[in-house]
Amino acid sequence: MIEKIKYEKMTTSTYAHRRNNLLTNETLKKMGLTYTILGTTSYNYPIEKISIGHGEKEIFLIAGTHASEIIGIDFITQLLEHITEIGEFDPNTIKLNIIPIQNPEGYDIINSVLEKIKTINFEKKSKEYYLRYRTDALIYNVLKDLNNLKNEPDFINALKNFIETNPNWKQLERPNAMPKITHLNKKIKELKINHYPYLELINAIEQIKQTLDTTNIHDLFLIEFLKKLRSFFIAQEINLNNLTKLHQQMFQTLDLNSLNIQNQDLKQKTIQIYKKNPKGSIINHDPTGEYINLNANQPANPGIEIIKNQQKKYMTGTKSNLRNYYEGPMGIPCTNPYNFSYAIENQIIQNELNISYESGKYLATILYHGTGGIIYYKPSEPTTFDQYNQELAEAYNEGLTEYRNSPYRKIEEISTTGYGDVLRKKYPGVLLIELSKMGGNPIGPYGDITNIEATIKENISGVNKMLKYLKQKKPVK
Repeated sequence: MIEKIKYEKMTTSTYAHRRNNLLTNETLKKMGLTYTILGTTSYNYPIEKISIGHGEKEIFLIAGTHASEIIGIDFITQLLEHITEIGEFDPNTIKLNIIPIQNPEGYDIINSVLEKIKTINFEKKSKEYYLRYRTDALIYNVLKDLNNLKNEPDFINALKNFIETNPNWKQLERPNAMPKITHLNKKIKELKINHYPYLELINAIEQIKQTLDTTNIHDLFLIEFLKKLRSFFIAQEINLNNLTKLHQQMFQTLDLNSLNIQNQDLKQKTIQIYKKNPKGSIINHDPTGEYINLNANQPANPGIEIIKNQQKKYMTGTKSNLRNYYEGPMGIPCTNPYNFSYAIENQIIQNELNISYESGKYLATILYHGTGGIIYYKPSEPTTFDQYNQELAEAYNEGLTEYRNSPYRKIEEISTTGYGDVLRKKYPGVLLIELSKMGGNPIGPYGDITNIEATIKENISGVNKMLKYLKQKKPVK
């Protein structure tokens, strides 16, 4: 059992320290540890590969595809640090090829934001971010459902029924959301049908606001929600693409010029882009552009047609105030929507996998993402690899369950819009794993030290069981 797991702010300097310790470790060198730069990005950031093992069977582990999903980088480096303790890893049989940060440009941007959080406050700020992020999703879902009530002829009775039966509204009452919403529930239940029901609702909101404590975070959430609810009661509808976000408010005073982005051209481009976006939204860093969301960079992505037609499309839930398929600091889902091409980073991945596959060495690829507790294992269309993928996902889940009796959900891809799906159709054993069950990228999972420890330990256990399964397999062609 692996005992010691690190809990630290996963910045570029943290990563560099871990990488350098690995590369100077004599034990790992004897196990075949090597370091390679596979290429450079459009802003001249290196894409690194760390390999370990002398074996002829190759497995690829890739993290940092989405810049804000830093827990993947955290996990993959800690996996390497504990590789000698992973019983099923045989360096004479297996070679692990690890790409810790596929998206180094985006990671540098996120790092420049994380640097503004003092290390001593990191867990506290991460917990606050998690609560805000989660509450933003709840508020969006509630208001979306309320918009559907706008045409109800008996709105007051429909509203009374809504607060009793709507699952999203019920979640608002939880201790980690805004439990004093029950005060509004009581007033809604007492409403009489008359000529001024909306005025009474607005008066009730104002009365409740007077009783709330702005220094209490859950009261603060309720105050923000009541403001939005007041707008809804006045207009009987609310624009879901124009909602202020609690999690973005944590970073709304951030001076973009103070960002410590290494490449100055990238820094200036980032400043230009985020001056057009909601304040504080840089913490999300994923208006779906090329090199921002590398998983969007594939020819079937709907964003390409949306861009061609000059349409506006917004994201949903927590990020509903962000444009989808909007220009990011490095581009859009493809550099030229009329002539698709893969991003440099995705070209590098395909080249690495293809060399291994064609040489008869390839076994599997694991793509590590951030949050959800999910294994994507099957492409949107049937392939000859489906059984292989399913068995691999089950082997990985066996390891997760062995650690804490809690498997990840196995999900079949439902569309062809992701780059992971492109790989899954071309190569066997491609899993995309959403690591933490505690959501809120980039820092939400760090709001609880025990969550980080459990996530990393259970996934090391998952890798161990996967290696046991793969040792019995021959490369598939």
